[in-house]
Amino acid sequence: MNSGFSRVTSSAFAAAILIVTVSGCGDSVVGESTATTGVDVPAAPESPMAAIAGDEQSGAPPAAPPTMRITVETTSTVAPSTAEETTTTAPDVPDRTGIWLDPRTVVALPTDGPAWEAVRRAALADWEEPNLDDGGNDHDVELLAGALYATRTGDEAMRRKVENGLAELTGTTVSEVLPLARNLLAYVIAADLIDYRAPEFTQWLKRMIDLEADGRAGHDSLRQSALSDPSNHGTHARASVLAVALFVGDDELTGTVADRFHDWLGRSGDGFVWKERDWQSDPANPRAINPPGARIGDLSVDGVLPEEQRRSGGFRDPAPREGYVWEALQGAVATAEMLDKAGYPAWDWQDRAILRAFRWLHQVNDFPAEGDDVWQTWLVNHAYGTNFAARLPTRPGKNLGYTDWTHQ
Repeated sequence: MNSGFSRVTSSAFAAAILIVTVSGCGDSVVGESTATTGVDVPAAPESPMAAIAGDEQSGAPPAAPPTMRITVETTSTVAPSTAEETTTTAPDVPDRTGIWLDPRTVVALPTDGPAWEAVRRAALADWEEPNLDDGGNDHDVELLAGALYATRTGDEAMRRKVENGLAELTGTTVSEVLPLARNLLAYVIAADLIDYRAPEFTQWLKRMIDLEADGRAGHDSLRQSALSDPSNHGTHARASVLAVALFVGDDELTGTVADRFHDWLGRSGDGFVWKERDWQSDPANPRAINPPGARIGDLSVDGVLPEEQRRSGGFRDPAPREGYVWEALQGAVATAEMLDKAGYPAWDWQDRAILRAFRWLHQVNDFPAEGDDVWQTWLVNHAYGTNFAARLPTRPGKNLGYTDWTHQ
């Protein structure tokens, strides 16, 4: 989406929800409020990927895009802070390529609207204590908000707060792989964004990816999970290991993770540890994402993540709505975006496997992202030129967030 939302203001005791209807978009998200306001929003720019709305297999022309409803929630509550106030002046930043965002991309982003306000509030709030053994701990995404805020505003006090938070991590350890897989990614991206490369932090990152801890298959490590786990544990691990590899400049590890991610998208099931195969379209040849045109009985399972959908039980038609699918995609979309910036066409691999997963969830299973999964939708729309339903502002997820601002 282009940034074109009208700014919404409210009194200290009022809140408004804007229902914005945009031509050329996906499913609808409907919000309830005592006050609704329509706002004209410029449509997304024409994308070379626009043809994906059609039937790639049949060669049929793209169908006319449906309509998307974006729910915009705003409130006048502002977190107190001793840091500098937001400024629309873009600070000078180095012209360098980041593993997630380039600093010059960030300083060009708007400093008004609900998406920016969500970043600002998270950055200026009192952050949680870091706990890498707690998969629900939000210190990682709060610190990421701080890095975004510091980059956009040039606020040196905020930059020091982020650096101190990163330095505090270097003496920590973990006992479980999954919480580490969820939490590490945002820290690496934040450090890269503000170019924090203290030697002790870099060495700590290298240690953490091979630290033995309790994993899904027993004693494990982040690297082992990234290479062998087809579930959401593995998707988060791949994203975090890839981020570390890119951050420290380990090209060999980057290539290894890229290959395994390509396999995970459906190229090969070899080397992954599979469980029940009820949702596999070809149980003898399991895949993490079912291939184009896949069916089980009368139900399309093209784009299904069988290793997550199985948690809803054996195969059933209509398909149950299984939240673990969205959990796995959090790691997958982050991995695809980082690989894309590193020069790998990961969004296109396996007949646009991630797009097919989103289509199945929206069009077949009628199960769009909710809660802390919605940030993925903004990223996918940005990558493919699609217009799946999205809420504004979003909540950060288990590993990342704020894409309604960074990838609008």
